[in-house]
Amino acid sequence: MIAESINTFITFLTSHIPVEVIMLTLFIAFLWVLKKVFNIFFGALKVIIASATFPLFLNKVLKIAVPLTKQSFLYYINLGLVLYILYLFIRSSVTIGNFLGSIFGRRKK
Repeated sequence: MIAESINTFITFLTSHIPVEVIMLTLFIAFLWVLKKVFNIFFGALKVIIASATFPLFLNKVLKIAVPLTKQSFLYYINLGLVLYILYLFIRSSVTIGNFLGSIFGRRKK
């Protein structure tokens, strides 16, 4: 009975709302729940989403012909994650360097 009701509701939704909009809404809800529950690595999730939308931005907004294949999306996702990890490493290195410099460095009088 419940399964039939859910199936009827989904059929009603897909007949009035495009499937892409429903999937986007579900994906955003998934990310919101993930942020509320885990709140860990959410910066990496933002980078992944921004990196995955970059080929679409190139194609649709800038009108640069980039193939919209799985490989191109994975390429930009990996590139974004590598740059994000490099940013985190450099930021932590500067923080550690400033901390050690304040301990062992010359004190101003």
